[in-house]
Amino acid sequence: MGNSDENGVSASRSANGTNCADVSENGCPKGGRRSSCSDIPARGVAKSSSRRRSLIARLTDEETSPGRLMRNASQRSSLGSRSSSTGGSRWIRIGRRLSDWSGSRTNSSDDRTPISSYWTRVAAVREGEGKPKISCWEATKISACLRWRSWIRTCRTAVAYPKILAIAVVTFMSICVVGLSVVFIFASNYEQSLRIDAIKTSKVMEQRIPAELGKAMLPLFTMEEIVHQIDTFYDLPFKTEKAPLFTTSSGRVFRNVTGICDDTNYIAPYDEIAASVKASAEMPKILVNVQLAPFGVVCLLHPLINTEDFDDGIMMNNTGARGLELLNDPINGYYAREAIKNDRVTIQGPLILVQG
Repeated sequence: MGNSDENGVSASRSANGTNCADVSENGCPKGGRRSSCSDIPARGVAKSSSRRRSLIARLTDEETSPGRLMRNASQRSSLGSRSSSTGGSRWIRIGRRLSDWSGSRTNSSDDRTPISSYWTRVAAVREGEGKPKISCWEATKISACLRWRSWIRTCRTAVAYPKILAIAVVTFMSICVVGLSVVFIFASNYEQSLRIDAIKTSKVMEQRIPAELGKAMLPLFTMEEIVHQIDTFYDLPFKTEKAPLFTTSSGRVFRNVTGICDDTNYIAPYDEIAASVKASAEMPKILVNVQLAPFGVVCLLHPLINTEDFDDGIMMNNTGARGLELLNDPINGYYAREAIKNDRVTIQGPLILVQG
């Protein structure tokens, strides 16, 4: 339906429900903001009510701004659907608050953010519009200013809408609490697994170490019994005890056993016995040297130079250890004296071996 006054002004409702007003003779809408309009014959005016005539008069008023026309039209179009748009308007208000928080709403007519407007201006200057180019320093100041304004706008929004700030703080704290809880749980489980692995390893080593030590002790006890039973080595302790002492520049104490410990009458039988004991022990690369030290003086060694228990051409030369006084040695003296005093085997190591 439509109405027309005496001045030739007509108003109608378009197919999509938008109110339109013709304010000129050629049918162009006032302000250029109406999507479609139609001319209504003058005969339809007589049938309209007084309310519609007053509406037409308001639409044709020259002092009415286009923005006001749009608001009035929006208000009139929403009168019939107020009950159905209550829920929608709530979501619209929430959307506007979110846009205020993010700083995407601006007062400009083209709905651009300050940063996008700034880059638009920079692009226009680069294209050449008769303006001087913006220097790097000016661009930095403009960017900093825009950032500062955006931060101020965000703070104002947070103050104006404290619920948003409260929700953000609660959400952040919840995420932190959940994240820390997950980290602590995983850390506790990992620590517990490490403890279990350490206990298992200690139990395995507790069983293996005594077995390995028992295998290492067997050659020692064997050599002890053989030396006691053979008369060849009976006078060897007395000879080494009377050998003169001397101290090296490094502080190690030796006895001059030249002519005693290098005597073939001692070396030949000892090498035969020690080689048999070493082979019977079945400890390759573990039992690398068998020594005889009467009264704590290292005298007989087998093998004197060991190459069979080492790879890549490495050898163990024990010639420098011959004559070492273990009882008075600053490194090995305490353990040697304790072993003799308590008549028990003493385990010592790791040691820096004295070699030739």
